[in-house]
Amino acid sequence: MVASGSEISFSAEARHTVLVADDNEDNLPLLRAILESASFIVRTAASVAESKKILLNPTASVDLVLSDISMPVETGFDLLEWMRHPENHQDHIPVLLITAALPEDENRIKGLSLGAVDYIVRPINNQELILRIRNALTHYKQFRALRDTLESSQDMAMTGRVLAAANHEIRNIVTLIRITGDQALAAAERGQDMKPGTTGHQALSSLSQMTALLTKISRDLNTHISAEQIRTTPCDVNALIDEVVNITRLKIGSVALEFTRGDASQCVLADPTRVKQILVNFFLNALDAINEKGLATQGRISIRVTEGAKDKIQIRVEDNGIGLIKQEVRTDFEAFKTTKAIRGGKGLGLWLCSRLACAMGGRIALESKGAGMGATAFIELKHSAAPVKDSFNISDYLID
Repeated sequence: MVASGSEISFSAEARHTVLVADDNEDNLPLLRAILESASFIVRTAASVAESKKILLNPTASVDLVLSDISMPVETGFDLLEWMRHPENHQDHIPVLLITAALPEDENRIKGLSLGAVDYIVRPINNQELILRIRNALTHYKQFRALRDTLESSQDMAMTGRVLAAANHEIRNIVTLIRITGDQALAAAERGQDMKPGTTGHQALSSLSQMTALLTKISRDLNTHISAEQIRTTPCDVNALIDEVVNITRLKIGSVALEFTRGDASQCVLADPTRVKQILVNFFLNALDAINEKGLATQGRISIRVTEGAKDKIQIRVEDNGIGLIKQEVRTDFEAFKTTKAIRGGKGLGLWLCSRLACAMGGRIALESKGAGMGATAFIELKHSAAPVKDSFNISDYLID
């Protein structure tokens, strides 16, 4: 039953919709009268099933649910649990539970653990009911505003990381373009022709590959790097590595480069642009490690294609550079954490590589036997059937 209380007036500045769920035919009209007297819009349901139908109706726009606990077939707890499941998209609505007496500790804890914001105990005091509903609405509004602010801050932070990471990638490619462009210019100034096999032709080929890669990387500035942006396709591992070697050849300079080619059947399911980004990062990090160890003329970078875990293939880039401080295998890469801070590193290269690899269903890792003993970075991707040769696509040369 509903007990009367002294009159209380409220501002009608914002009319909220309350869904009242109760199987007792006598209670529904009484609760409607109390809530409508306080300027609430009221919808009623005589069962949990009926309540769900109202909540799923996009035109219902329910702001709060006031539900009896004891109902046949499904209880108020069942309704609350259903509302708090993320797939039902009702977790933003506050729920108050009605009970005939102060619930036992077990029931009270159950309701609160499922996400109820409060209990209403019968006999109901009109004033108390309206105040509890208004307090719940106010607190939930404040909570949602705080959550939205937090999510916005997180989005801004992630946007900053993505922009910084994209800038890191672009800077890498621009550096390679400058070196290769100087090489092509020097060949032209010497009067060298540009026939295949000449230094000039190799430089022009590298420039073409690098500008294509840069064009695709620039698209990441439009939106966050996510699985939705990754377009996987069967990729020839050897062809990918050949292109990366060609791109970085002039930057590597006198460092010895060893490439152990994989079988022709060693293809992976991946986004070729992202794999090349990752491998370019691996190569440049290896070169940094070699230079830091002072091995300009004795440096060595080795690339191998090997079998990984079940149905996986690894592309491993090994160097004889400075290594890691201790013997370890790193698989977790956080933004802005770097071992190259002294040289101006921002700690974004491997963080970005890890995100890209995960979005392709793979992973990266960094291994080292300890300081001064070199390191190995690898990407592991799912094995794939042989790729179909791509045809020309003008969109590859356009920036969105």
